[in-house]
Amino acid sequence: MHRVMVALLVAFVGALVGYVTPSWGSQPIEGRDFTVVNPVQPTAQDKVEVVEFFSYKCPHCASFAPTLDAWAKKLPNDVSFTRESVAIGIAPWVTAARTFYALQALGKVAALDAAVFKAIHEQGERFEDQAKITAWMAQHGVPAGDFRNAYDSFGVETKLKRGDTLSRTFRIPSIPTMIIDGKYMVAIASNVDFRQQLANVDALIARARADKKLPSTAK
Repeated sequence: MHRVMVALLVAFVGALVGYVTPSWGSQPIEGRDFTVVNPVQPTAQDKVEVVEFFSYKCPHCASFAPTLDAWAKKLPNDVSFTRESVAIGIAPWVTAARTFYALQALGKVAALDAAVFKAIHEQGERFEDQAKITAWMAQHGVPAGDFRNAYDSFGVETKLKRGDTLSRTFRIPSIPTMIIDGKYMVAIASNVDFRQQLANVDALIARARADKKLPSTAK
């Protein structure tokens, strides 16, 4: 119980503090808008890699998701965007992480991502019991057998462990958090406009692109 409360406190405080509202169009400032990852993690040479760490169970992640989704759809071809679902030490959130990776394995994230957030945060679904999650999926067009097989698969288990390992490697302070090219971390705050924070991510993408000497790409 103590571990759960600590994890919740870290997620909440990390989302609320540490930001002063920046001016639109300004360059992000280290220590205010982002931190530098230490040590820097290796990434592909031909693309700028952006990763979001999140959980379906996180209300802040649910609020951020629509803005993030609209932003992600406009990314240029030289940016690779992926998501890692993590539990940040909260045991009941593991099933939500496993649910994401199962949907990913079935190619159903785009179709059901928003519906899962809505079910948990607006309709009272807990998404903590596999049988109930499977039944919900069946009601939303995913055959129970297909979902069950994906949920229990070795591939999903591997991704679950990888997400947890990456969150520790990057020392994720809260969720949602975005990592830009293994170098820069933006912990998304709830008291700063999401669009401004994603503008900061865009600026850091441009910085990472320049670091790699990739051609400049307008969005």
